[in-house]
Amino acid sequence: MTRQFMTIQTVGILSPGDMGQAIAAVLQSHSLRVVATLDDRCDRTRALASEAGIQNVGSLERLVFESDTIIRINAISPGLTATDRAEQLAEQNARSLGLSVKPYKADALRSFPLGRIVPPEEIAHRALFLVSDLAAFITGAEVLVDGGSTPGV
Repeated sequence: MTRQFMTIQTVGILSPGDMGQAIAAVLQSHSLRVVATLDDRCDRTRALASEAGIQNVGSLERLVFESDTIIRINAISPGLTATDRAEQLAEQNARSLGLSVKPYKADALRSFPLGRIVPPEEIAHRALFLVSDLAAFITGAEVLVDGGSTPGV
């Protein structure tokens, strides 16, 4: 039995703005055609898409028809994450200030509204959520996982 695989030549993107522009460059560097619906987008998004070589197919119906696959684009922006590298940096910074690590880290934690740094698993959970069917209607979003460090609404 011979297996047949679908060849992807055209990728439709649902977020053609800032994030889509960067993703389009990567896709195009692999000789893929990138399309989006731009008619109802703001001037800035249309300009970014044009600069990135994203082709406007007009309607969502045309996007579905012309695309071999359609992707949603989202971003996760983590804050300080509990990694070995973060621990090394805390030690280096404390030493450079003439402090011991424990008081330095305690002071740093006070700058986070939630009073802790994020474990890598929490970032992984956000990524798993964004690729799941539970997030099927989310596109063009930036998910902050920074313990409240970034001012919000």
